[in-house]
Amino acid sequence: MSQMFLNKGIAFIAALVLLLCVGQASAASNANNAAATVAQSANADLNGDGMVGFADFLIFAGMFGANQGDDRYDARADLDGDGAIGFGDFLIFANAFGTSGSGGGGSPDLIVIAPSVSDTLLTPGQMFTLNVTVRNHGNAQAAETTLTYYLSTDAAISTSDTEVGTDAVGGLAASGTSDKSIGLNAPSSAGMYYYGACVASVSGESNADNNCSGGVRVTVSDGGDGGQGSETSFDLDNNSNPQDILYANDRFYVLDREDARVYGYESDGQRDSAVSFRLNSSSPSSITYANDRFYVVDEEDDKVYGYGSDGQRDAAADFDLGISDPRGITFANDRFYVVNDGDDKVYGYGSDGQRDSDADFDLGISDPRGITFANDRFYVVNDGDDRIYVYTNSGQRDADAGFRLFTGDPRGITFANNRFYVVDFWNDKVYGHGSDGRRDTGADFDLHSNNSPQAVTYANNRFYVLDVDDGKIYGYGNDGQRDAAADFDLANSDPFSITYANDRFYVLDPSDVKVYAYTSSGQRVEDADFDLAGNNNDPSGITYANDQFYVPDAEDEKVYVYTIAGQRVAIADFDLANTSPSGIAYFDNLFYVVDAADEKVYVYTGAGQRVGAADFDVAISDPRGIVYANDQFYVLEVEGAKVHWYAIADPTPDLIIVSPSASNDSPNAGESFSLSVAVRNQGAGSSAGTSLRYYLSTDDSITTSDTEVGTGAIGSLTAGVASNQSIDLNAPSSVGIYYYGACVQSVSGESNTDNNCSNGVRVSTANFALDGENTDPEGIVYANNRFYVVDARDGKVYAYTSSGQRDAAADFALDSNNTAPEGITHADNRFYVIDRGNVSDRGDEKVYAYTSSGQRDAAADFTLDSDNSAPATITYANDRFYVADFSTVKVYAYTVSGQRVADADFDLAEDNIDPFGIAYANDRFYVANNSDSETNKVYAYTVSGQRDEDADFDLVSSDPFGIIYASDRFYVVDGGDNAVYAYTSAGQ
Repeated sequence: MSQMFLNKGIAFIAALVLLLCVGQASAASNANNAAATVAQSANADLNGDGMVGFADFLIFAGMFGANQGDDRYDARADLDGDGAIGFGDFLIFANAFGTSGSGGGGSPDLIVIAPSVSDTLLTPGQMFTLNVTVRNHGNAQAAETTLTYYLSTDAAISTSDTEVGTDAVGGLAASGTSDKSIGLNAPSSAGMYYYGACVASVSGESNADNNCSGGVRVTVSDGGDGGQGSETSFDLDNNSNPQDILYANDRFYVLDREDARVYGYESDGQRDSAVSFRLNSSSPSSITYANDRFYVVDEEDDKVYGYGSDGQRDAAADFDLGISDPRGITFANDRFYVVNDGDDKVYGYGSDGQRDSDADFDLGISDPRGITFANDRFYVVNDGDDRIYVYTNSGQRDADAGFRLFTGDPRGITFANNRFYVVDFWNDKVYGHGSDGRRDTGADFDLHSNNSPQAVTYANNRFYVLDVDDGKIYGYGNDGQRDAAADFDLANSDPFSITYANDRFYVLDPSDVKVYAYTSSGQRVEDADFDLAGNNNDPSGITYANDQFYVPDAEDEKVYVYTIAGQRVAIADFDLANTSPSGIAYFDNLFYVVDAADEKVYVYTGAGQRVGAADFDVAISDPRGIVYANDQFYVLEVEGAKVHWYAIADPTPDLIIVSPSASNDSPNAGESFSLSVAVRNQGAGSSAGTSLRYYLSTDDSITTSDTEVGTGAIGSLTAGVASNQSIDLNAPSSVGIYYYGACVQSVSGESNTDNNCSNGVRVSTANFALDGENTDPEGIVYANNRFYVVDARDGKVYAYTSSGQRDAAADFALDSNNTAPEGITHADNRFYVIDRGNVSDRGDEKVYAYTSSGQRDAAADFTLDSDNSAPATITYANDRFYVADFSTVKVYAYTVSGQRVADADFDLAEDNIDPFGIAYANDRFYVANNSDSETNKVYAYTVSGQRDEDADFDLVSSDPFGIIYASDRFYVVDGGDNAVYAYTSAGQ
C-alpha cells in the first residue's frame, strides 16, 4: 500500500508541473478550452476561500484516483460528476487554477449521483432501501426542490419511468450535497429491475438535462421461476469474494464482500447453506462472534453491524468505530479489537461498543487485514508479505511466534480445532495451519470449488456443470443447491462441453478432438467414445437431438452432425450466422446456439435455417454452455461462475416473403413470364395455412394497395421452413418499367404483421434488342415517336418504334464523308451526327446535318472548335448543342447555327473520363461514362455545369455508347450487348 501512495505522489509532482503550465495557458485561451465549458457548472474552490489556489490543489491531490465508495472520495472534487476523481477532473481544476473558481457561470446545476440499494437480490415484496445523493454541481446557490424516485425496466432513468416515491431537498450551496434514501418494497413479479431518482430543476439552473441518476439493478427471484422475459441466476458453489473467516457454533462462517453475505461451512469444510445469511452493509470486511451475536465490520461506514445468532439484524448491537479504514475484528478479554489499515493499529472497544483506548496497540506492519485471538495472543494477517504477526495480550510483538502463509491473497483468520484457518481471496479457499504455524493441508477446503465452469447440461432432475480446471462434473439440484453426491471426475484432459443421451453423459474434448462417454453415475464407457471429423477441429459445444449429436465448430462457424455411434452425417451439417459459438441446446425442433462474443443466443430450425425472431440476449459476459430444462433456458457464465436462466415467450409464427424473381426481367410488351417468391416462417412457432396475393406496382415497395394480379394458397409452415411459389403472368401491353411482388395474409398469433410483403422485382418492357446488323452502335436519339441508333460500321442510322420494334422504312444512310460517326441528336426537325474524323489526319471534326427523313442538309453542317478534337457524344438543349470531348474531358457549347458559346462550356468530373453519351433532362445534363477502369455510371451536372452527385446513377450495361431521355425514362444503348436498356427518371 505504501508503494501505491508513493507512485501517486510521483504522479502528482508531475501533475503539479502540468497544472502550472495548463493554468497559465488557460488564462489566455479559456474560450477554446473544452474543460472550461464543463467548469462553468463545477466549482473548483474546494476550501471555499474564494480562490482556486495551491491549498485547493493539495485537497484535490489527496482525493485524486478515488472512486465513488472509496474513503478518500469526496463529491466536491468530482468536478465532472462521473463518480471518479481522475484526469478529466484535473483538467477542469487546472483550467480554474488561479481564478475565483466560478468559471464565469454563476448558476446552480443539480445532479443525482451514487444510487445504491441495501440489497440487490430480493424476493417478491421484500423491503429494501434505495439511496442517492443530490449534488449542486454548479457554482451558485440552488433553491429547495423535490426528488422523485423511479422504477425502470432499464438503466436509463427518466421522468417517464414509474414513480415510486418523493423526497424534499433543501437549498444547496455550490458543491453542496444532500444524502437521501427511501424504503421500498420489491415488485411482486420475479425479474430484473432498475431504481434511480430525478431531482426537479430549479430556477436559473445551467443544465436541466442531467437531473436524473443512472439506474441500480436489482433482481427479484422467487426461488427459480424467472418469469416471462426475465433473467435470474444461481452461483456455482458461491463465495467467490471471501474477506474473512470465523469459527463459532461448530461451524465456519466466511464473509463474502461482493455478495454481502455470510456463507456457512461444516467443521469439515462442507457447505451448510442452512446457516448462511445476508448482510445489511455495503462493504463488509470482517466478522467475529460474541455474546451470541455476529458482529460485522463495514469499512465504508466505519461501523460494526450486529446480527443475531440466526443471522437476523440486531441494530441495537451496532456501534461506530470512528476510524478511517477498519479491516479485521475479533473479540477477546471482553473487548472488541479492530484492525485499522489507515494507521496500522489495533483499536479497542468495550463489549458495548464504547471506545477503550487503553486497549489500543500499534502493529508496526504495513498492510494488516484479519485478526483473531488464541492462546492468549493476537494473530494478525499481513497481506503485504503474506505472514502472520503475533502480539501479546498487551499488544507487544512476539516475533518468534510469527509464521509465513502459503496463500496468494490472505484476508481473514480464525482459530478452531487447535488450528489456524486463513481465508484466501484470490484462490477462494481456506488454508489450514497447525497451532505452531505449520501447514496442515488436510485441513484445507475450497469455498468456491466450481470456479472454472465451462459447460452445463440437465439430466435426472439435476444440473451438471463441467469444470475445466478441476476436470470434474459438479452436481446441483433443481434449485441450484449443491448436490455433491452427483459429482464425478472426468478421464479426459481438456473437457469443454457436455450433453446427456441414452442414459450416458458425453463430454467433448477439443484437444483430443474426441467425445468421451460416461454412465449416468460417472463411470467411463470407452466403447461409446468417438472421434470427431478432422475438419471439426475447434469444437465448442455438443447436444443430442433426433438420434444424432450436433457439434458446433468455432473456427468453421458450422455445426457438424454425428450418429449415436459417432459416424458422420454430413448431409445434416449446417452453417451458423454467429461467429463465436460456445454452446448448443435443442428444444421444440429448434437449435439454440449461445455466442460468447455477442452475448446472445441465436436460433436455428432442425434443418439449420435461421429463426432470427426467436433470438434473445443473455446480457452476461463470456456465456458458454446452454441447456433447456424446466421450461427455461439455463446459460453458464464463465467469468462470474454462475448459471443464469431465462424464460421465453410462447413461440409465435412470423411470415415473410423473400427472393422475388422474374423468369424474364425484360419481356416484350404482353409477353408471358413467371414470377417466383418464397414464403418463409421466420418465427419460432408454426403458422396456419393462409393465402398469397401477387401484385403489380409502379415502384419497388409492394403493398396490398397495389394492383392484384393473382393469388395462391400456402399450407401450414413450421418454424424456419419456406414454401416456394410461382405464377405465370403476362407483361403489360404498354412499354414501361414495372415492379412485381407478393404479400402473404397474416395468420393468428403472428408476431409481426408489418413485414408480410416482398420487395418488388423490376420488369421492363422498355428494354429492347438491336437489329442483328446494328452491331456497332455509337449513339441514340428519340424523335418522331421512334428511337434512332447510329451505327459506325455500317455508316447508317437504324430506326425502332417506341416499343423497340424495327422500323426499317425509317432507316437512313450517312453521308460518304461521315465515316466516323460518334453521336446523334435531333433539333429543329433535323438529325445532327458527329464525325470524329479520319484517325490518321483527324481532319473532319464536324457535325453533319440530315433532314427528319434522313436526307443530307449540308447547309446546316458546322465544324467543331479546334480544341474539341475528340468529340464523343452530342445533345441539344436550351437552344444550344453540347458536345462532350473525351480528350479534354470537357463539354463544348455551340449555337443552333454552330457558333461557339465558350462561356457555356463546362468541365467534367475527373472520374468522368470517357464520356460516350450525353442527355438533358430535369434541368440537368446526364453524361454516361464508358471505361474499363471506372464504374460505368451516369454523372449528373446542373444546367451551368456544376456537379450534382445526388442525381448520379449506376448502369447495368457494360458498354454504354449513348443516352437519351424520353417518356420520363432514360434509354442507354449498349455496344457490348447490342441492346437498349431503360431506367426510370431516378436512375432505377
